[in-house]
This record gives sequence, C-alpha cells and structure tokens, in this order.
Amino acid sequence: MRKLCLWLVLLTSVLFRAKAHAELLSFRSEVTPNDFTATIRGDLSFPRGNGPFPVVILLHPCGGLDPVVLTTLQAHARDLLSNGFATLILDTYGPRKLTGGKMCSDRLFRSDIRYQLRRDDAFNAMVALQRQPNISKDNIFLLGLSDGASAAAAAAASRRNSRTRRATNAMIAVIKSPNAAGYANSCGNPG
Repeated sequence: MRKLCLWLVLLTSVLFRAKAHAELLSFRSEVTPNDFTATIRGDLSFPRGNGPFPVVILLHPCGGLDPVVLTTLQAHARDLLSNGFATLILDTYGPRKLTGGKMCSDRLFRSDIRYQLRRDDAFNAMVALQRQPNISKDNIFLLGLSDGASAAAAAAASRRNSRTRRATNAMIAVIKSPNAAGYANSCGNPG
C-alpha cells in the first residue's frame, strides 16, 4: 500500500508541476551548535510576473525531504505561487546527513537543540533571500509541517538568530500541523 501511495504522489507531482521560474538557492548556515554549521540549499520558485514577491520558506518535518514530504511541500508551493508568493523549499537535514528522522529519534538531539538549529537555518535563509532582488525583503514567511511547524513557531517567537544575534521583524510563522486540513490564507480563511 505504501508503494502505491508513493507512486501516486510521484505521478501527481509530475502531472501538476507549478508553472514558475525556479532556481537552487545555496547558502552557508552558521548555527548553534557550531558542528552543524553547513551549506544548505533549497528550491526557490517565483510566480509569473514582476517582483519583488513576498516569499514563504517551507520547512520539512523530522524525516527530511523524502518523496512524500517533498510532494506535499510542492503542492503547498504551487498554491502559494498561484497566489503571487515566491517559495523556498528548504532542505536543512539532507546536507547534514540527518534525514530519516535521525534528529527526532536520536536522544543526542534534544528538541531545544533541534529547534535552535532549524530556527537559525530559517533566519539564515531569510538573510539569503533578502539578498535576492526579486524578493520583498519585509515579507518573508515560514510554513512548517510537523517538526517544521515547531521550528517556525520557535523562529517567530525568538525573532533572533542565536549565533549572529541578528534580530528581525521580517519573519512571521504560519503553522501547519499534520492534523490540520489546511492553513489560513491572508484573509484568515482555510486555504
């Protein structure tokens, strides 16, 4: 059954690709603890038209960007692109070889360390996005699934990168738990 679901998800992602300009965004993410500092990347997509565009950083859950999660985030990205938002599907665990739920299942990675790492990644992504000429520098949002939602909430609550101590008012979290049917759009209506 799982294989059938995976094939359906992959087929859907091929058939319903967003018609948008996309590029790979890579940047150095200096985080606390320092041993997790790495170059991370994400797929940055832009809607049709002229920018600067507001952007939503999409954060994956504990397992990383496995095919099902990637397809889910791409579906959210398509919806956001069709509403004029740029999107960044950020891979924070892949470059660090922490996929497959390692960060959430290994007792060495306490939740406070995990959220600090992901919060710092989100702020570093924001700084990298603010360097992009077609991004609206004051309109950067977070959308997270499961563990990514917790990281988004941590980023919104702190408004500060723990390593650089750089504060911001530019980032707002949009939370999506695994049990939610949708997320609120700009009017507060289910999306």
